[in-house]
Amino acid sequence: MVEGSPTLLIRHGKILKENLDKEQIPVESLSQALREHSVSNVEDVNLAVLEVDGSISVLKNDDMPTVTRQHHHVRFLNKKP
Repeated sequence: MVEGSPTLLIRHGKILKENLDKEQIPVESLSQALREHSVSNVEDVNLAVLEVDGSISVLKNDDMPTVTRQHHHVRFLNKKP
């Protein structure tokens, strides 16, 4: 059984260096993981997470749904006071 919690490595295209250091992951290893996910530029990454099993999951910006003004309007109207 694997214990622990995932660690955020990249958020909104920015490498979280303190988390890399905490997990003892060299930037080169993160770069290799990004290449394995067909990412050539860290700015194209919305989130990268070190999973509890040691793998790195990558969610690219184009994998994220685009939020439009209409979505914000609907969300606002559905929000309970």
